[in-house]
Amino acid sequence: MDISKRRCGNCAERRLALKNVRGEFKSPWRDFPVAFVTVDLSLWTCANCGNSVMIGGDAEKIDAAYELSVRDQAAQFIDVIRSKTGIGSGQLAELIGVSPQHLSSVHSGKQRPSFSLWNFLKMIATDPVVMVKKANPNLDIIRENILLRA
Repeated sequence: MDISKRRCGNCAERRLALKNVRGEFKSPWRDFPVAFVTVDLSLWTCANCGNSVMIGGDAEKIDAAYELSVRDQAAQFIDVIRSKTGIGSGQLAELIGVSPQHLSSVHSGKQRPSFSLWNFLKMIATDPVVMVKKANPNLDIIRENILLRA
């Protein structure tokens, strides 16, 4: 395919170049209202307006990049929660209402989390101690040694 003959669908320019859109590319994906690509992804992009142009197998590349990004983000959220609260995987799974096996599969990247689980993990990761306390009001934060670590 001769890329020089392709035009941007937005501004009709022919100045397309491969660009790594990591951290910049976002759109709805599967059941996620908005997903962000956090892994390397090179797409043909218009040098004039910055619009990404879909060519050939780009849809499969984008889908794979979103899949990896969502799995990686969920694992990072779990790591943040566990490191800042000191709770174990089993206790975290119980607090958020999933099985320890499912949480382990999500953490290891073997399984993609649903949007609701991903969003819940993200919300907890923003302030883990407060969210863990809200999820389980009977949990004695001092006794269980759930303290923010610098």
